[in-house]
Amino acid sequence: DHVFGLSLSQGAIANIFKRLNTRFDPHLQAIINRIQSSRLVYSDETSARVRGKNEWEWVFQNDEVVLHVIRPSRGATVVQEVMGENRPVYWVSDLYSSQKGHAEKWQICLAHQLRDCQGGIDGGDKVFSWRMKRLFLRAIVLSKRRSHLKAETCKAYRRKLEKDLDHILALNPLTKTGERLKKRYLKNRDSMFTFFEDPSIEPTNNSSEIALRPSVIFRK
Repeated sequence: DHVFGLSLSQGAIANIFKRLNTRFDPHLQAIINRIQSSRLVYSDETSARVRGKNEWEWVFQNDEVVLHVIRPSRGATVVQEVMGENRPVYWVSDLYSSQKGHAEKWQICLAHQLRDCQGGIDGGDKVFSWRMKRLFLRAIVLSKRRSHLKAETCKAYRRKLEKDLDHILALNPLTKTGERLKKRYLKNRDSMFTFFEDPSIEPTNNSSEIALRPSVIFRK
């Protein structure tokens, strides 16, 4: 309306999409094919309102392609529908259970863990949570330097992080929140520093959150 002096209602836009929907099919299938053949996939999900009901908007993306899917379910069946029988080498996501087990290797989003560790600190855990937060911050800083480091140096840094992780996991948290975090990290310790294996892998899922942000703003 501002640029062309043309006013369109949401209903008119919906009718246009309905009328032209099948013309997008070849392009949509090309995007799906590229996601299915990717060796690295980042994924996240957020709530969406569809005809007055709560559904879920999923995003599957990497540096080359982005696919948004809205479904009634937040379950792993959505991932199976999109990926089919294809399994990428690496999957980057938060710790939500439906995001687990879809690739050969998993990178847990460390940005989410920073927030959860801060919650443990705020809850009074003075033994475990702040040490884990400091460890995750160090890992994120190292990830930004990988392109300037030799392969052997990266391996040495990873070994040091994992040694420090073992030391922290041997401690006893002082609060229930700290205990939950410790249990989580004991269960998923092998998926915390996967990003060291490939410089193209980020230790966070921020790119997926950025891809979903316009939808979150629209929903709010």
